[in-house]
Amino acid sequence: MNKLEFLQELKDRFQKKEISKQEILDIINIKESVIYKLSLNTVLYILGVIIVLIGVIVFLNRVWVDLPSFFRIFITLGLGMGLTLNAVLLQKKNKGIISIIFYFIGGVMNFIGSLVLIYELNKNFFAQDKELLIPVIVFLMISLFYIIINYSMKQAVLTFFSLFNASILFLLTYLFVLEDNNTLIQDTIFMVFVIIGLIYLLFSKYFENTFNKYLIPLTNVLGTVFVLSGTISKVESGIWQFLYVLISIGFYTLSLYLKSRWILVINTLFLAGFIVYITGKYFASSLGWPLSLIILGFIFIGLGYFSVNLNKKLKV
Repeated sequence: MNKLEFLQELKDRFQKKEISKQEILDIINIKESVIYKLSLNTVLYILGVIIVLIGVIVFLNRVWVDLPSFFRIFITLGLGMGLTLNAVLLQKKNKGIISIIFYFIGGVMNFIGSLVLIYELNKNFFAQDKELLIPVIVFLMISLFYIIINYSMKQAVLTFFSLFNASILFLLTYLFVLEDNNTLIQDTIFMVFVIIGLIYLLFSKYFENTFNKYLIPLTNVLGTVFVLSGTISKVESGIWQFLYVLISIGFYTLSLYLKSRWILVINTLFLAGFIVYITGKYFASSLGWPLSLIILGFIFIGLGYFSVNLNKKLKV
């Protein structure tokens, strides 16, 4: 069988639905890229949805105080759920960009609605000493909602809201478990941020060559910010000052491994802040700020030179 005969055979089998388009793409390991075309109708559709939402927000702002709890929950969380389910139907009809916008607006409304639901339930039904129980339950349900829908629809924006709500759930669960021990919370809260950040960075690697690849810059940014903000909050301790230098070196290495300029830039900014802190703590009083600033200037020049050269390696 020559090349033309093979292609004709493949075409015939595809037309008879003996083989799907996705199976062909999987065999040759090429991920289908989707290009969304914005027609005039689509633009007007999007503008119409935005205008309606603005009108709803303005109207609610005027009557919110007078609304009963049920209507507050229904208008926010109910609207968010409705928009999300409508986006599912639009995606099934191949309305790509419109479904993404509906997913995003629905996700924002679901988050706002979750906060409203938590407030109303805690205010009307639960004692103040159990106020963290309801947030944990609500965000558990919201997280499961997005994970289940995303398992079926496989949409990057759904993955984002799954991670977002799961991160909040993790933080709330931690606070709920240690609710009666404020001292322990203050001493260990940085670990929550570090763990969340590491999970985001792991997902950045996992998302390669998947429908979630568009989230990689975002997960790199959030992961780096979470880990570095968690660790830099402990640099008052001498051992953590040493550890932070090692962590910063690790992130420079990670930026090369993941080929991420975002990690490089954010790590450089955090390191610059760390150097300013160390200079002010150990050298400003003895050397004086004028001399310290001169030294800082040369350090930043060196740091900039190092970052530029590292960035060139990322382009290779």
